[in-house]
Amino acid sequence: MTTGQTQTEPQQERGQSRDFKIVVAGDVIAEARLAKSKVRPPAHHVTLFETAAYLEPYWQHVGATTIAEIIKRALAGIPSLSQRDERPYVISPTGWGLKVAKNNEDDIRTDPRFWGSYLVCAQFPKESGGDRGVAWRIEQTIGYERSSPTAELDNLSPDDSGDADLVVVNQSLGDEEKRRGFMAHEGAWPASLCKPTSSPWLVIEWSRPRVDSKNTKFWEMLVTRFSRRIIVVVTAEDLRAAGVRISRGLSWERTLTHLFEKIHELWECEPGQRPGPLCGCAQLVVSLGTSGAAVFTGPTGKMRAQLIYDPRFLEDGWDERFEGAMNGVTSCLTAGIALEVVRAGKSFTGLDGSGARAGVIAARCAVRTGFWPVGHMQSSDTELPGDLRFPSSFAARALRSVLAKRSVIGVIDAAASRLRTELSRPGASDTKERLTQLVGEYLAELEGTARFDRAAVLEEIERIYDDWTECDPAGTDREHLLASLPPANGSPASERSTLKVIAEHAKLAAQHKGRLIERIMLFLAPDDAAISEAESLQDVEIVETEDWRSRLPGWSILEEKLPRGRDDTAPAAKIVQQCRTLVESGDGTSLPFPTMRIGRLLLTSRDELESLTIVRELMEDYIRGVEQAPLSIAVFGPPGAGKSFAIKQLAKNIPPCRYTNVETLTFNLSQFSTPEALAVALQQVRDLGLSGMMPLVFWDEFDTRFEGMIGWPRYFLAPMQDGKYQDGSAIYYIGRAIFVFAGGTSGTFGDFITKQQEANGEWKATAIEQKLPDFVSRLKGFMDVAPIEYQAADGGHVVIDAATALRRAKLLRAILEESGADLDETIPAEPGARRTELRKRFNVDPGVMAAFLRVPSFKYGVRSMEAIVKMSGLTGKNRYDRSSLPPEKQLDMHVDAKAFLEIANGDWADCALSEPER
Repeated sequence: MTTGQTQTEPQQERGQSRDFKIVVAGDVIAEARLAKSKVRPPAHHVTLFETAAYLEPYWQHVGATTIAEIIKRALAGIPSLSQRDERPYVISPTGWGLKVAKNNEDDIRTDPRFWGSYLVCAQFPKESGGDRGVAWRIEQTIGYERSSPTAELDNLSPDDSGDADLVVVNQSLGDEEKRRGFMAHEGAWPASLCKPTSSPWLVIEWSRPRVDSKNTKFWEMLVTRFSRRIIVVVTAEDLRAAGVRISRGLSWERTLTHLFEKIHELWECEPGQRPGPLCGCAQLVVSLGTSGAAVFTGPTGKMRAQLIYDPRFLEDGWDERFEGAMNGVTSCLTAGIALEVVRAGKSFTGLDGSGARAGVIAARCAVRTGFWPVGHMQSSDTELPGDLRFPSSFAARALRSVLAKRSVIGVIDAAASRLRTELSRPGASDTKERLTQLVGEYLAELEGTARFDRAAVLEEIERIYDDWTECDPAGTDREHLLASLPPANGSPASERSTLKVIAEHAKLAAQHKGRLIERIMLFLAPDDAAISEAESLQDVEIVETEDWRSRLPGWSILEEKLPRGRDDTAPAAKIVQQCRTLVESGDGTSLPFPTMRIGRLLLTSRDELESLTIVRELMEDYIRGVEQAPLSIAVFGPPGAGKSFAIKQLAKNIPPCRYTNVETLTFNLSQFSTPEALAVALQQVRDLGLSGMMPLVFWDEFDTRFEGMIGWPRYFLAPMQDGKYQDGSAIYYIGRAIFVFAGGTSGTFGDFITKQQEANGEWKATAIEQKLPDFVSRLKGFMDVAPIEYQAADGGHVVIDAATALRRAKLLRAILEESGADLDETIPAEPGARRTELRKRFNVDPGVMAAFLRVPSFKYGVRSMEAIVKMSGLTGKNRYDRSSLPPEKQLDMHVDAKAFLEIANGDWADCALSEPER
């Protein structure tokens, strides 16, 4: 095995193209994936505790080689991502990445130049709750080790003459002070990094970066040679580990705000000021896992931040659907950034976010796929594969598809479909020569439409074929099957056995060929799923202004996408139009701003989303923990705001663990007349807990008047603190429970506190007498539920804000779903189009919908919306029209009937929610 293998530089075809040279270097890690088998081979059944029988090591070089492999396979496919007059090629220490043969594992395991990484891998469902097979992912990370820490890395450096156009460096293990890893061994740096003869751009994937004021020798060298041409890729987790305070999973706005504030400080480059650690860097890309990424540009002029995010998930939210972990996520992002540079060519000046978007999708592809199992062991009673590799081909395909021009994708897809048909014909893939001939004809069909490197494509096809013949077990299995043919003696039983074996042989042959065709198409055909997923990602920008420090704390992506406006303006019409889509299509609607869906609850407001996320995490941590005293949380909001609805939806959707169900109990304290009634309620809570359920107790109107003051909180002090209550002379333990205290006299937690405190912030004497400070000190969190009414504006108008309008829309949808009316109708995917694709929508009169969405307020909040629907004549109806609304006098019980009906009976054009004249 040659560990110093390099890819030679191609000769430039003068007069036809100019080469774009990419050098990949950095830390190379020998990764051992210890795969766990679920079936023990028979030879080991005699030993009771032979754990080694369950494990099989698979070795592969990762780190810099992973990045190089992804980039090379992306460039080898169709279409080319490079400029028309530039031909990109890659040189790296290990070519395509070392493939370690079984009999040569000791070479990589004992090579002193490599750090060893050890993982335990197991099979997990491809997606939680799905039945689409299994994937190999990481169950446990064991750690790193190196046989000779003093070994030099010089002979791992690529054969480079220093004239690269792009240098990509992976720094996974670097510790300059301890002489560990690539950054500490200057002799391992390629010439294009330490002595560049051109002006290349540098992309560096930097793990555990230094964010203090002490710049390392490595970074000082980079700034000296690549000033203003450096793109750093880091993860938010590494920044957190380095001491940067960045919120996690509360809201995209808060995460980006924290990043903006800290990176602005690190990027200080003002003359006369001490330069920050990032001074000299052109752009910084912060990985937010598989949910998004942030691209920062600066510091010349005004710093700019571009957030690429999935509005359906918060940070780490996308990963929650997958069991097991997966490495290489950041390498996918780094490869995406590098390919964006390649696509722009030698005229590249800065990132536009497309590479980060593609990198996020490629990372998702890697997580979804898991380590790719090639074949399986020859023994048929084990589930271990023949090899277990990082899915670089799948990540490369996703990158290539997302970054390609849409006009080319359709042509490639159609040609690939025809190729699949040809490959499925008898004899089409029996030999490598016949296979490459058919693929060559496919390539000829694409010439003139899509640019590509024909030689690179055919080379990859040959590699796939060789891989298939070497690792796919069907050939050996068929030989074993034919060897099992019974001797022909003319008997009916012998003939039946022979026919059965022949049929099984044909089945194995078809499966064998099908796997080859599938691998070829995974390389040649565009990844439509990746393209669609990339289009669902959104982006938003923050640009440094003079007042950015005061503006960012209240910044909202929702307000950025759908700014509020008076009800007779275009911004308001745009908001209501978005709400109409939500009512008609329900949760299937893709909204262009951050959302959180919990059961039938939709959150779009930054404040509500953050507070509910905190409450949800408190509940989930409590349920998974061992704390014996109840968890106490407060919820505030005006009457009818939907406090109980929000908590009950949250309780129904808490992931199950040791408690299979969370059961909700509701007690309205305004109906209790004595403390003994509270003891009876607590007894019900105790009984429910003893039955194996987790009680979630909703104490409604806890701040109601009792004994001439806010008297109930004092009776909850012992239950909240110790989990005990007294009934007569006896003391009982409540057990584990979640207490939710809903306020009925204050709209927010801040209002509740302000009413009980003096102007200087001290508690009033009456509040101390009512034990309110003790009560508040026992709360672990709170949530404010916003009202569903609009703010008044001049001239009898109201200001329509997106958060309130969208909340009304989601509530209206939920109420209509429970009404019993059959409002579903099927329509073409595009109105008026003659297509086979259909979609469902709720058949609601646009005037009725406009009235619910645009009326200034409801007298009793959500309860009024629900009452109006129930009062409407919807029995047996398949459309909620104007004639279904209740009479005006009945309607006036819950809303200003005149205003409501004026909107409902307006002109059809206005009711259709078209934009009004400005």
